[in-house]
Amino acid sequence: MTSSLIANEVKLVFKPNKSLQEQVTIKTSQDSFKYLLEVWDKDSLYYQEQFVVLYLDRMHRVIAHSCIAKGGLNYCHPDPKIVFAIALKCMASGLILVHNHPSCNKTPSESDKLLTKNFVQLAKLFDMSILDHIIICGERDYLSFADDHLLPNV
Repeated sequence: MTSSLIANEVKLVFKPNKSLQEQVTIKTSQDSFKYLLEVWDKDSLYYQEQFVVLYLDRMHRVIAHSCIAKGGLNYCHPDPKIVFAIALKCMASGLILVHNHPSCNKTPSESDKLLTKNFVQLAKLFDMSILDHIIICGERDYLSFADDHLLPNV
């Protein structure tokens, strides 16, 4: 048999580097915001929109975080395939979507609302939940879709 008939191999590997006791637990949007300020690239906070996802287990402990996309001054287009590939790989139950507004205007755009609705629908297919969508406005302010009752019930 020739090697040209062998398909590509896929490996699913996730190696946590912290014990369950060391993982940060997210109870409120303020917890999320504080965690994000620790991991965010603050040098780009005011000039480049970025989209980050926090991946949580069923106890709302942070399994991982990942910067999914970087955009321009007022746009960023996260690829759902990447978001959910990572979620499946680390066996996440809940996701917190996060992006910054370099303008420091925390009002969600219609595009932000539609993106959230689409992610909520997709998460249900995988028995996951979108727990929040946070818009970071500088190092002192943010908007939480969950706190402001903006998460869609799809």
